Amino acid sequence: MPKVSKKNVVVFNCRVNFNHFAVADVIFYAEFLQTLSCFAVKRVGQEKNYKKRNNKHMNNNKPIGVFDSGIGGLTVVKRFAANLPNENIIYFGDTARVPYGSKSNSTVIEYSIQNTNFLLNRNVKAIVVACNTASSVAISALKEKFDVPVIGMIEPGAEMAVRKTKNKKIGVIGTRSTIGNKAYSKEIKKINAAVEVFEKACPLFVPLAEEGWTDHQATIEIAEDYLSELCN
Repeated sequence: MPKVSKKNVVVFNCRVNFNHFAVADVIFYAEFLQTLSCFAVKRVGQEKNYKKRNNKHMNNNKPIGVFDSGIGGLTVVKRFAANLPNENIIYFGDTARVPYGSKSNSTVIEYSIQNTNFLLNRNVKAIVVACNTASSVAISALKEKFDVPVIGMIEPGAEMAVRKTKNKKIGVIGTRSTIGNKAYSKEIKKINAAVEVFEKACPLFVPLAEEGWTDHQATIEIAEDYLSELCN
């Protein structure tokens, strides 16, 4: 399995250079990365099931484990590395089974459990699920099964969006699974029921991002087609 190291970051199963992610330009997903690392640390302490475990898990030199269905989660790793420079990070990108968004909930949960076991076998102290699809369906199962803090993308993303919106209208894009499960809309409504949420599944963004086609003309045209209804 290919392995790439950069400072205190170890990446498994990713055939890309970490420097490729100098700019995070995925719509909405990138919006909340700036606050995610701080939020994640706070979230560990807030989870009532982990309060007593917090010191045991977080106050040590073990690495933080991060997984995604592919390479997109490296944007989360980049933000962690910037905001938590003293933390070691192990990242697993499941490029062999990407994308998750077209798979059933039960399959995504199974994959997420396997990914978590992979990281726990490398002695991590916490799990960050840097995948919206897995976060939307597998977080509860992971928290129930594993005795480490587990942090997903949905809560920080929803919290950031509600804080940033100026007109109480929020557009959410994601995989078919993330949108179909209404994970973001449910969380946003929990925070502020007055907010209107407009969701759009954009399944082609995953292979385009995995190919690194962020500036390709085909990507621009597909994005314009997907997002036109959110702009009207």
